[in-house]
Amino acid sequence: MTRYNVAPKVLRAHLEEHEVLLNPESGIYHVVNDTGRRLLGCWGDGLSLEESVSRLAEQMGWDPAQVRADADGFVAAMVERGLIEESSP
Repeated sequence: MTRYNVAPKVLRAHLEEHEVLLNPESGIYHVVNDTGRRLLGCWGDGLSLEESVSRLAEQMGWDPAQVRADADGFVAAMVERGLIEESSP
């Protein structure tokens, strides 16, 4: 199972219903949407990507295939920007 965490260098802030991630190397802020915020929360609870998708689909009543597609897009974008990284279990 694949696990992700926010990269150690990344700074985080919570603003109302959004989360903001800052990569200090680029100086660019990234606003995380609701699905991304929920994924980050699941990863903070120690869940894998697969477990997180299942949890979100079940809790929110969302289509699992759509949650997975959204999660995959989120992961790809955040890894590319150096904001999250794959971690060991």
